[in-house]
Amino acid sequence: MKKFLIIIFTIAIFLTGGIFGYKKIVSDEREKKIIQMFNKDILDNFVENKKSVIERLKTSNPEEADKIYNDYLKISQLIIENINTEHLDFLNNIYNEDSEYYFTEKDWKTVNKFLNNYDLKIFDLAETEVRIVEVPNYYYNIFKDYVTGDYREYLEITYKENEDPYFTDGSILVSYDKIADRLLTWENFLKKYPNSNLAEIANEKCNIYRRIYILGSDNSPTREGGWENNELFYIPENNLKEFNRFIEKYPDSPTSDIIKYYLENYKEENINTLISKKLNKNYEGE
Repeated sequence: MKKFLIIIFTIAIFLTGGIFGYKKIVSDEREKKIIQMFNKDILDNFVENKKSVIERLKTSNPEEADKIYNDYLKISQLIIENINTEHLDFLNNIYNEDSEYYFTEKDWKTVNKFLNNYDLKIFDLAETEVRIVEVPNYYYNIFKDYVTGDYREYLEITYKENEDPYFTDGSILVSYDKIADRLLTWENFLKKYPNSNLAEIANEKCNIYRRIYILGSDNSPTREGGWENNELFYIPENNLKEFNRFIEKYPDSPTSDIIKYYLENYKEENINTLISKKLNKNYEGE
C-alpha cells in the first residue's frame, strides 16, 4: 500500500510538472509571437535618434539645448507616426477577439515590457484607438539637465500630466478640482515665464483645461437641461459649488473671470462657442 501511494504521488508530481512546463512553453511562444509583431528596425531608429541628440546636448549651452529640443520633438513625432503606421494591423485589432492580434491583459504587459526597452509603450487613447507613444518622462529625462529654466519646468509639468491621464473617450478621469489644479499650474507657468517661447503652447494647454473645467465633457457636461425637451438649462449643484470655490479661492485668476462669464450666460444655446471666443481673447489680451 505504501509503495502504491509513493507511485501515485510520483505520477502526480510528474503530471503537475508537465502541465506547468507546457504552460511555460505556450507562454514563451505567445511572448515570442507578440515581439515578432514589431518592426525592430524602425524602433532602433527611434533609439539612435535619441542617442544622437544626447551627444549634441553634451556640448550645448541652455539656449542651444532649447533649440535642439524643438527640432528633436518634430523629428521624434514623425518617427512615432511612422512606428504607429507600421504597426496599424495589430494596433487596430487589439480589442478584436476574432483577430490573432487580440490582446489579453497579460499580452499588454508583455508588449509594454518589450517597448519599455525603447522608452515606448502602447497606450489606450479610447476604447477602439490604441497607439504607441513615448513613456511619460521621455523628453524630461533627456533634456532636464541642459535646457533653460522655462523649458525644464515645462517638460516637468508635461511629464507629470502624462503619468496621470485626465480625459479619454469623452469622459473625464479625474475630479474637477484636479482639473483646476492643472490649469492653475499652467497659469503660474505663464506668470513666471511670460516671454517664454513656450508661452503660446502653455496657454493652449491651459485653455484645454479651462474648457473642460468650465464646460465639462460630452459624457459629463457642467450644465443640464436643453432645448429639445423645452427644458431650462441649469448647473448641477456639485459644479456650481466647485465654481464658487474656485472664484473665492483664486479671485485674481483669469479663469475666475471666464467662470463668472459662464455663470451669467450658461443658458445661451451657443455657450460653447462663446466660451471658446472668451478663451481666445484671454490669450490675445483683449
